[in-house]
Amino acid sequence: MDDCADFKENRLVSALVEDAANPPKLLYAEGLIGQSSRSGYIRLYTIRTLEEFYDLPCRAVRHVARLPRDERPFRVDAVWVDSQKLGKSPVIYRNGDRQEPLDADALAKTFGAALQSAVGAEASTPQGVFADPGGDDDEGGGGRPRGTGPKFNPP
Repeated sequence: MDDCADFKENRLVSALVEDAANPPKLLYAEGLIGQSSRSGYIRLYTIRTLEEFYDLPCRAVRHVARLPRDERPFRVDAVWVDSQKLGKSPVIYRNGDRQEPLDADALAKTFGAALQSAVGAEASTPQGVFADPGGDDDEGGGGRPRGTGPKFNPP
């Protein structure tokens, strides 16, 4: 009998890790998910004024989860991005009138800064650390299983 048979894998781990022997190196940020003006992209707004955002190629977004409301008047989205899947489609970063394309290395650097300025940053988790999406039932979550397109649920 297997001693681990009674342990159930967390649904977030199931969504993020395809091969337990080789876990992915993912980038993590929090913000508000919205539609992008670019085909094949989603938008991650990082501040309450919606002036700063990232347009992320959908194929590079591994998982999106709606976080619990806590003290906020709205629910924030957690986003895990596989920078290896960016390919030749860079992330587009925009803050006010400034816009720039970001490759995988630049995205890793700016996501760390974005997490600090993200909506609800006072309760944020450090870059690379997975936040608990509020239980294992994914109530109201925006998560998606592997191999499917992004799923968006209103708050």
